[in-house]
Order: sequence, then structure tokens, then C-alpha cells
Amino acid sequence: MSILVLRDLQLLESIGKYNWCTVSVTITTADPAKAGFLEPRAPAPEARFGIIRQIKDAAAPVQAGVLLMPVVPLLCDSPEDREAIE
Repeated sequence: MSILVLRDLQLLESIGKYNWCTVSVTITTADPAKAGFLEPRAPAPEARFGIIRQIKDAAAPVQAGVLLMPVVPLLCDSPEDREAIE
């Protein structure tokens, strides 16, 4: 997931006024260290949560949510890890 989706937020909002429009952000873990290990060049978890917040704040017609995947066994499948994303 790239934070560049925010660049097109006005366009997405226009689409959302007349059609179903959704943005899903993949988050495997809320732990920055684990995220850096799994996806070293991807945006940090806080940046990904920020994408969802900004979409919800700035573009009401656009649906935004989290894709909790992949769940990596023994690395990010504990109840605490999953709860941190909720």
C-alpha cells in the first residue's frame, strides 16, 4: 500500500458521490519492527492507519478499511497483535 492514494483523494471522493468507492489498506501488524522486517520498503503501520483516518476525515463518500493479511503464523498471529489493529 502506498500513501500516494491520498494524492487522488478528491477524485475518489467524486467517484464515491455517484458510485461505490472503497480503499482497502493492507496491514499485517501494528508493530513497526515486525512490519519493517516483513516489508522493509513499505509505509510503516502508523502511516497506513493514517491513510484510513485521512480518507474517513476528508472524503465521507469513500469507504475505507483494513485488510488484515497476510497473517504470518508465530510472528503476527497473537491475540495482542490482532487486537492492536482493531
